[in-house]
Amino acid sequence: MDNGSSVDIMYEHYFRQLPATTRRTIKPPITALSGFSGESAWPIGILDLRLELKHNKDKIKKRSESIEFYVVLSYSRYNAILGRTSIQKFGAIPSTIHGMVQFPTEQGVATLESTPLVALCASVTDKGS
Repeated sequence: MDNGSSVDIMYEHYFRQLPATTRRTIKPPITALSGFSGESAWPIGILDLRLELKHNKDKIKKRSESIEFYVVLSYSRYNAILGRTSIQKFGAIPSTIHGMVQFPTEQGVATLESTPLVALCASVTDKGS
């Protein structure tokens, strides 16, 4: 999660791992993205997906939201970055100091704990699934 990002990003290496039926739903980009240093880049496209986040230990505590990912051709050790839009949709409270994120679910507050090399994500599916 990156509360400095105004959009949700998916990196091309992860996009290529998605099922072909999902990849075919990509829409053409409508605008370039600007980085914090002022550089601009055109995304490959925009992909609407349903993202589900689950509590690390209590898998009953989960929540899913529709997310609009901008697919970019850029190297990253991450598969995706959730920006302010997703943080707000999930009602998430990220803490970089504690390396965790908390968000409300119907079953109570869920917590995702980060490790240095493991991402905080659960699963991504087609919006229609």
